[in-house]
Amino acid sequence: MATIAVERPHKLGQEEALKRAQELLQSFGARLGADVEWNGPHATFKGSGFFGSALVAADKVQVSIDLSLLLRAMKGKIESRLTRAMEERFS
Repeated sequence: MATIAVERPHKLGQEEALKRAQELLQSFGARLGADVEWNGPHATFKGSGFFGSALVAADKVQVSIDLSLLLRAMKGKIESRLTRAMEERFS
């Protein structure tokens, strides 16, 4: 089960939402040293102490992140920042 799961509805259309999700994960990956791989509207990513996935649909974006035991202490901060970033990009 994912430690963090954030879902954000949008009215952008899948193409624009996918572009914004790619930008979000690229920025996230660069800051945290994560490798991000896209396969159509689905992404997987992995970094030191975490891994996750994202799915971009026509009406919503979902991101799930599993954290290592060490990073679980920062769950609230990570979840808050992810939620805020998704609200900014998909509103």
